[in-house]
Amino acid sequence: MSYLAGRFESAVLTLVGDGPVKQRLAHAFAENLDDLEDSDLPEGLRARFADLRAALHRVAPLCGEPCLIATVRKMSTEEADCYASSIVRIYGELVRDGGDDRLPDTAAGEHLSVVQGGGMKLPRFLAEQGR
Repeated sequence: MSYLAGRFESAVLTLVGDGPVKQRLAHAFAENLDDLEDSDLPEGLRARFADLRAALHRVAPLCGEPCLIATVRKMSTEEADCYASSIVRIYGELVRDGGDDRLPDTAAGEHLSVVQGGGMKLPRFLAEQGR
């Protein structure tokens, strides 16, 4: 797994955690993706990431509040769901296409060993998805 796919994986893991979706979205993007540049992504994903970034930074902050937090606070739960889904879809494409090999590879063996017989069983809904 490439460095870039690993960053998106961390964001996805945050998105599937506990708490309100708006809180998870803000944390996932701020901690894992906010410092990425559009040019860091493969060419086919740059526009989608740029749109996502713009959507999550569209509200002017108040009283020193970060722009991302102000934006997420103002959006509906349905909007937050949509943007969270965008992160998951971009991650899926990165993994399917092999990620961005220009960035350093991190812990690829760890992730593969867990999935490929490292003692962790895939949830049934994921295992049945490919059928």
